[in-house]
Amino acid sequence: MDRNTLHKFFTEVFSKERLSEKEASRLLRCSELGTLSFWRRSWQEKPQKNCLYLLVEGSLGEERKEDYSSLGIPVWKRGEFLADPTKVFASLERNELFEKEPVQIAEIDLTALQASEEDLRLYGKVWRHAARDFRRDLHSTCSLLQELSREKLDAKQASQHISTVIVQIFVLMSVWFATANFIVEVGGAHYYQVFSKLFTPIMLSAFSVPIILLIARSHYPLEFYGLTWNRGGRCALEGVLYSIPGIFFLTFCKWLFVRYSTLLAGMSLFRFEVDVRTTLLWGIIYAFFTPLQEIIIRGTIQSSFRNFFRGKYRSGKAILVSNLVFQMVHAVRGFYLSLACFLLGLYWGLLFDRQKSIIGVSVSHFLLGLWGFFILEFDAILNLIDLEEYQQCLRNQIYPF
Repeated sequence: MDRNTLHKFFTEVFSKERLSEKEASRLLRCSELGTLSFWRRSWQEKPQKNCLYLLVEGSLGEERKEDYSSLGIPVWKRGEFLADPTKVFASLERNELFEKEPVQIAEIDLTALQASEEDLRLYGKVWRHAARDFRRDLHSTCSLLQELSREKLDAKQASQHISTVIVQIFVLMSVWFATANFIVEVGGAHYYQVFSKLFTPIMLSAFSVPIILLIARSHYPLEFYGLTWNRGGRCALEGVLYSIPGIFFLTFCKWLFVRYSTLLAGMSLFRFEVDVRTTLLWGIIYAFFTPLQEIIIRGTIQSSFRNFFRGKYRSGKAILVSNLVFQMVHAVRGFYLSLACFLLGLYWGLLFDRQKSIIGVSVSHFLLGLWGFFILEFDAILNLIDLEEYQQCLRNQIYPF
């Protein structure tokens, strides 16, 4: 940039201060133009304490490196003063600041501007313009500090929240398995009738109490746990549509069992004869407890872990961890049910992460459970498999529990 262009630039930048041609010429004589690297080297050799640095061309950006993104934010643009040259040049050394566009800077010697009384008015105009830029930089710095403080506070709250969730998971799972083993030891052969029908609803009812208290005492809104009616109809419709592949998958699994398992030889693919009253009763109970399961697994555990984890794959980590809990809850019914629940749980976890609502996953969970247990008779299949394994253990004098 030549001197005439710089003269015109000063007139344009200080337009609010109504800089005259004479003042612009005087300011030009008190200024020296150089590149960013030139002034950085000059500052390292001898810092100038009574100078202002004005960005004449280009822009500077700050590189914010966080654990989830790296974003270049414009900090200084053409026609703005550098508030703290020491900080700017130090940030350049640490690669925290970069030239978004090639930069040229004018160094304004304030000592020279105070050489005569007639320059004091020009001195005041320069400082008024610089003060506006410094105030903007200070406001940006305060906003950034506020944002970082909020992020640290959110991370601390997330850590405290997930600690509470983990403790409750361990306690509830311990009670779950201890109760299951107690029923097996006391009930013996009646385990297959009593445990399969009553245990899960009773335990879910008991476990819902601390989960509801956790949600009520949490500082997070109900929407955080997926407890919202927002887009409820659309979520329910998606839950129905997304259940169709699962229905085909379960039907294919039943076909494989019937075709290749000697234990299930002769069993029909679908259940045609049903006790309407009993089926309706258990269907109502299942419809009530399905959303409760989703509130615990997806709404509370998955949401809490997603909020706790950081990074690009935090949703996937949260889905995996919550489904490990989901399959462990069903592990008391045997390996095959826990495996099926884990695979379906991944599917429901993705659906919940997409919708941020328990409505869709509850609908899908209910439909697939209804199809699997009441139409395909997976409950009877699991009972036959578990009974066969239990009797085999007794014959070999090996006790499974």
